Amino acid sequence: MIDFKVIGKIVGKQRPRASSIGGHARIYTPKETTNYESLVKFSFLEKYPNFIPYDNETAIKVKITAFKPIPKAYSKKKRQLALDDMIRPRTKPDLDNIAKSILDGLNQVAFVDDKCVVELHVEQHYHQVEFVLVEIDKIIVDN
Repeated sequence: MIDFKVIGKIVGKQRPRASSIGGHARIYTPKETTNYESLVKFSFLEKYPNFIPYDNETAIKVKITAFKPIPKAYSKKKRQLALDDMIRPRTKPDLDNIAKSILDGLNQVAFVDDKCVVELHVEQHYHQVEFVLVEIDKIIVDN
């Protein structure tokens, strides 16, 4: 199993944007998204610099756990409930957008393409530090 952390502000995958340059339409991914995907890639390569990406024939399962900061407005009691996992975040970015930005950031470094991910588990919790923990594992199928 492979695991690594992406430390910093969590950014979900944003919708593509469109602009017009010289009368020609141009579609692009917002800079915040591309920067976060680069951070994911860098975080993976920092821990596994010589990793050979899983090919498309390998079935992969991924677990993504997002740890979000506890809101400053929380009382001492509510803060403790958050740390004890009695209160869970229900804030932006959405889990599906977090997963998409993580998986897209791992394309070509952890696996050739994220289409080989056949099992995905995503959850979020409160923590004092904002980060994402990513765990990747091959699924072994007996024939």
